[in-house]
Amino acid sequence: MGKVLGGDGYGQLSEIVEGMTWAADTQDADVVSMSLGVAPQDGTELMDQAVDSLSQSTGALFVVAAGNDGGAARTINSPGTAASALTVGAVDGDDQLASFSSRGPLLPDGAVKPDITAPGVNIVAARAPGTSEGTPVDDRYTSMSGTSMATPHVAGVAALLKQKHPSWSGAQLKAAIIGSAKDVGRTSYETGAGRVQADKAIDQTVTASPATLSFDRQDDTAQQATKAITYTNTGSAPVTLALAAAVNGPSGQPLPSGSVQLSATSLTIAAGQTGQVNLTLSTAAGAKGLYTGHVTATAGNQAVRTAVGLEKSKPIRTVAFHVVGRDGAPLTGDRTLTVASNDDASQTPAEYTIRGGGTLNLPEGSYTFALEGDTTDDPERLGFDPEQIMAVMPQYQVQGDADVTFDVRQMKPVAVGTPAASLQVAATPAWRRAAPGLRCAAGRSSSRTRPRCTCCRPRSPSPWARSRSACEASGSRTRWASPRARPASRAATWNPTAKARTAATPR
Repeated sequence: MGKVLGGDGYGQLSEIVEGMTWAADTQDADVVSMSLGVAPQDGTELMDQAVDSLSQSTGALFVVAAGNDGGAARTINSPGTAASALTVGAVDGDDQLASFSSRGPLLPDGAVKPDITAPGVNIVAARAPGTSEGTPVDDRYTSMSGTSMATPHVAGVAALLKQKHPSWSGAQLKAAIIGSAKDVGRTSYETGAGRVQADKAIDQTVTASPATLSFDRQDDTAQQATKAITYTNTGSAPVTLALAAAVNGPSGQPLPSGSVQLSATSLTIAAGQTGQVNLTLSTAAGAKGLYTGHVTATAGNQAVRTAVGLEKSKPIRTVAFHVVGRDGAPLTGDRTLTVASNDDASQTPAEYTIRGGGTLNLPEGSYTFALEGDTTDDPERLGFDPEQIMAVMPQYQVQGDADVTFDVRQMKPVAVGTPAASLQVAATPAWRRAAPGLRCAAGRSSSRTRPRCTCCRPRSPSPWARSRSACEASGSRTRWASPRARPASRAATWNPTAKARTAATPR
């Protein structure tokens, strides 16, 4: 067992990646269980890259908690956003989706996540001496909820499966576990293929690749796309599969039969061989939203489920972001960019780390863009209390490819002081963007996201509750100054004085 988080449940990304490398490479672990995560990312997060790289180089299977930010789409935590990860959501004892369980699709491409679910509500587990997390049952056990409590169930199934098939790779283990899941009646973006079934995963002889079928994101024109599923028969006798596909549109109603077509409804595969079937989805123009469903292959007591997902949106545009310092030169250090849709308040704001600049592919529409970070890359000018950027463009209309520039020269300083130098305060600058029906549709405090355990307790099912806490409970007053070149935005440089400290709010 490797410990990568501190006693407060938080840690550094570099330390987590070091622990992942130690487990998969140094210790040659076949299965790595990770009950931790950071806010939803774009798939380029450091931990995502590490999961994919280590999975490929070592053959290990990383079983990762989806996160406890449920209640809205696009809330899968990193590294559960990694393509190679077996990402686990949570259900209760009645196979009902846990309200806190994070949901897909993934931010950059609309891909399907989580892959599967497992029991994660009121799970009784060993209690460390002297701790009080969860609801203690006695001196040795406590009851807790979270996707972190669901993840070890799946990791255990993977270990049992590896014991039966020592030569299998992590990808093969993942396919067998996903394909043997039980249908729990939810969409593929909520529960993936369904709920894990240990007995089925171990006994079934047929697997599917890819284990999850993502048609990714399409624009809102009429589209037709085809994806292939390859079935492998690992048994000692031929098997004949009966194939069926069902996909629901954004309204939740099934698509017409002509819109969902399999190239075959029956497939016979010899022992040790493979067979392929194609799934073609046809969608109408203007039918934006999430399309979810499953392809099911049955043979006797075997049933192989493949989750299907597709997202249709407005035309995708390339938006380039630039950060310019006081000297007019690009700032190349790490800064946090927040992107929130003004057209769909159900979408959780996404955070990205940019180094001087970067590009995103975004559907056309109205957005809030916000930037936070140091005003300079010069370590000699940072000082003990560095001046900080908090720049917000609350109503940016993306209608085509665009360039967005945050220029420190166009921002005005805002200082917070105390009556006396000996009087110390904690001040948290914050911003929020209101939307109809929501008190705080998008917002951030100046605290930075850190990876944390995803089991200590379910975080608020509403992503706006966290934003509201940052906006309203900080006890600070935030003053804004409009930059001259873009009157629709709000920007400020933040510089606490009189030894003031920034109060961090864990997420």
